Order: sequence, then C-alpha cells, then structure tokens
Amino acid sequence: MHGILCFGIGTTLRDGDLEHFYAALDRHFPGLKQKYIQKYGFCYSCTSDNHPALMALFHDECEKHGVMHDVGQIFGYLNEFSDQELRQLSRL
Repeated sequence: MHGILCFGIGTTLRDGDLEHFYAALDRHFPGLKQKYIQKYGFCYSCTSDNHPALMALFHDECEKHGVMHDVGQIFGYLNEFSDQELRQLSRL
C-alpha cells in the first residue's frame, strides 16, 4: 500500500530558511522580495493562491493511480501496525 500525507499545497520556511529565500529573491529576482513580504510577511507557512485547485488535482491523481491520500485513512492504516513493526519500518 502506498500513501501520501498532504496537509496542503504551499511552502513552509523556518527561521534561517526565510532569510535565505528572501536573499535569493533579491539576487535572482530584484523587487520580488517586497511582493512576497507584502503577501506573506515572515509567516512560517504560505499557502498557494491555487490551493483549492491544486488539492483537487492532487486527490484526483491519487485516486487515478490507487494512492491512499485521505489523512484519516492513512493514520488508520498506520495504527494497524504494532510498535515493533513501526520501528522496523522507520529503519527503511
């Protein structure tokens, strides 16, 4: 069984990553950093403007290819394993 846990479409930027990202924008796309700051500020999580459409596409593609994608279903599946089995899986 294959599955993908997806809690949304966007990006997360931790401390340090955000500064690096903004510096890269300044280097490669002058002026774009200000647009990002206006829209997202210094938020850890930035959700895509196209989130609803992208999530629909994600779910459709998972269904088409038989990939488990419902968060509750995935956690339910994982709960079927014993602690020892989960430890073994985590070593893979």
